[in-house]
Amino acid sequence: MTARVFVGVQLAAPVEQPLDAAIAPLRDIHTDVVWTRPQGWHVTLAFCGDVDAASERRIGDVVADVASVTCAPVLIPRGIAVWHRRTLVLELADEPAGALATVGAHLQRRLAAAGVPVAQRDVAGHVTLARQRRDPLAVRAAANAAQTAVDVRALASWTPEQLCVWHAELGRGPARYVVDQAVAFASS
Repeated sequence: MTARVFVGVQLAAPVEQPLDAAIAPLRDIHTDVVWTRPQGWHVTLAFCGDVDAASERRIGDVVADVASVTCAPVLIPRGIAVWHRRTLVLELADEPAGALATVGAHLQRRLAAAGVPVAQRDVAGHVTLARQRRDPLAVRAAANAAQTAVDVRALASWTPEQLCVWHAELGRGPARYVVDQAVAFASS
C-alpha cells in the first residue's frame, strides 16, 4: 500500500484561527476555487509523493534525526499572493532569513541519501489557501477578496514546535492532510 507523503510544519493556532475567520466568508462567495481545509494548513519542506511503508519508516527516521539537531526558524506572515496563476497562498518570511529554505534543503538531501524518493525543490515559505478549479481568473478574484479580508499585519509570527510527516487523503473535495508523526525541534 502506498501513501502520498510530505514533511512540513503546522500553522500555529494564533495564525490559523484569525486567518480562517477572515477567509470563511469568502468560501461561500468564491466557489470557483477549491479552498483548502484550515486543519490541514501547513508549510511543506519536502514532498515525497506516493511511497510504500518501508519508505515511510525511513522518512520517519530521517525526520527524527533532522528535528533533533535543528532549531526551527520564526515564521512571519507576509502577504496574500497568487503563485503560478493557479494557487492562492499566504506568503511567509523567516528569521533568520533563509533558515526555512536551509532546513528544507537539508531534509531533502537526507531523505534522498536514505533512498527515499523526494522532489528536490527550493523551499519558499507559504501556506496554500485555495487552488484554481477551472477558471484562472477565479483565483485572482479570490486573491483580491482575501487581500482585503485578511489583515496580515495582525497575524502572529510563530516558531514551529514540531517537524511533521503528513499523508494526503485525496478524493471528493479538497485533500485532507493527516499528521502521521510529529517530532519536536531542538531547543534554541
